[in-house]
Amino acid sequence: SLYRDATAIFLYLLPKGLKRVKALLEKAALERKRQQQEKKKNDDENDKPLLRIVSYMFSIPGWDPIHVDRSTKGECPVYLYHLT
Repeated sequence: SLYRDATAIFLYLLPKGLKRVKALLEKAALERKRQQQEKKKNDDENDKPLLRIVSYMFSIPGWDPIHVDRSTKGECPVYLYHLT
């Protein structure tokens, strides 16, 4: 699939769209975690996020962002998430 090799994903979606892709992103993170465990990578690499997600204007329902940036013109928020 398209997100299998991605390390970061930028979302420019309305809340309804964010709800729809949420399950896909969680599934991608779980699959990547399973693959990482099978490869038995060293501890430094396991501390890196499996997937970084940026959402413009709307937060992803049920997720806590690690950072919210409102410094852009018009103060539209940008939400950063790390799936680990």
